[in-house]
Amino acid sequence: GYKPLYMTSNVPFSKLSASLAAQYQVMSASTATLPVKASSMPEYTLPEVEPIERLSEHSRATPQGSTGKPYRLETSEAEPPPDSPLRLEFRTVNDRRYPDEVELQAIVLDAQGRFVTGLAPKQGFANYWRGLRDSSLRVSSPIDSFLVAEVRENVKQPQAVCFVLDHSPSMGDARARKLQESIRKTLDIVKPDDYISVVKFTSRTTVEVPLTNDSATYKQRFKIDGLRGYGGGTAIYDAVIAGVEELSKAPSECRRTLILFTDGGDNSSKSNLQAAYRLARARNVRIQTVAYGVTEEAPLEALARYSGGKMYRIYTTREFPYMFADIYRSLRNYYRITYKPPHIAGLHTASIRLSPPELGGVSWWARGQYDRSVVTPTDTVGTVTMVNIEFETGKTTITPASMPQLEEFARTLRLYPAITLEIRGHTDDRGSNELNQTLSEQRAQSVAESLSRFGVERRRLQTIGFGKTQPLAPNDSDENRRKNRRTEFVITGGVR
Repeated sequence: GYKPLYMTSNVPFSKLSASLAAQYQVMSASTATLPVKASSMPEYTLPEVEPIERLSEHSRATPQGSTGKPYRLETSEAEPPPDSPLRLEFRTVNDRRYPDEVELQAIVLDAQGRFVTGLAPKQGFANYWRGLRDSSLRVSSPIDSFLVAEVRENVKQPQAVCFVLDHSPSMGDARARKLQESIRKTLDIVKPDDYISVVKFTSRTTVEVPLTNDSATYKQRFKIDGLRGYGGGTAIYDAVIAGVEELSKAPSECRRTLILFTDGGDNSSKSNLQAAYRLARARNVRIQTVAYGVTEEAPLEALARYSGGKMYRIYTTREFPYMFADIYRSLRNYYRITYKPPHIAGLHTASIRLSPPELGGVSWWARGQYDRSVVTPTDTVGTVTMVNIEFETGKTTITPASMPQLEEFARTLRLYPAITLEIRGHTDDRGSNELNQTLSEQRAQSVAESLSRFGVERRRLQTIGFGKTQPLAPNDSDENRRKNRRTEFVITGGVR
């Protein structure tokens, strides 16, 4: 049943709508007696976040970001037809501006792999995008206000793309040549202003094409020579770091993407997974990973997730040229969906429904995840995370509504037993300095005691109170005072 679909070109929705509407009228009549499940969404779960030290111990299949299934009703799931005429999926989830904004990049493809254009409200159509939700810690938050914009190939923002390619012996010379030929074909569709770099790796890393936007230079320097001159070993993380360093040379206006291709697990890097994460995040580089053959998937899925990218799972060399071209085209053809997310410290799932009115209520769902847990694999000593823990007015008692966040945080801390934290309490300006100082200290202690009850060793937690001395906003409104009444967690040790 494996049927990959890759982006090939563009097609306006106005050209598809009539044929799709006719198709769905036939389908509705022919599938009227199919069983209906009492479910508002398809079953779909991305892997739980795992501690970094466990990521290399096993691999698992990873969903591709979307079911691609059509649904006829908002509150029920019908069996889809064998071949869905459209596919909706999130390619990236960007949470770098959280909690002010989350950006989802969605693509809509037809059955021929053409990017379906003309579905953004600014083009004068009805509201095609509905039902946006952001869920975390068993709380599902409807998003009433969000923006959708279509990004097309003619947008002038330049891209900087680095191909990081596995040339270890397990690839074999014939497959390595097919991989190289596929990259060469992709270079032929690169836009004139875009920057390109190529890094090849085994146990050592070779920057074959230093970053440049001169097409003659990168095409001439890129070699199609199979495995000639390459030895054993696989140093994935060292190669990723080398690729990020190349992308760091791009002008600030460029969007930076690293495409990592590998057919195995790391066994030779001097660096590690955490260092690769952190450098990519620090340099604003999104990583798209490609797992081919018998690959250790979990680290690749994590590299993609925490940098805002996606893991592609492929099985045949025939997919090479289509897959690389698809990744490049998706950098310039997508729907940008932006919204203000709920401020919850946990693993978030964003979902949205595409329901073109021309198709009489037929809908497609897409889902994606981003992680705003208090501790994530990308964090370093000194990382500060704010958590919206509510207390009863003027007291140190934590409200029941805040307990799920603390319970989830404790679960994460138990996965990382070496991490130590400082818990900082802050208040607004109501009341005296002395009262607020004492209240902030006692509230920080109350949080530490709750985490201890959930199984976190108390010795790992220090507490301090700052009273009203460090406001985030002027204390001139209820909303600003709520921002100032906060609990902060600062990592003081234990991360690699």
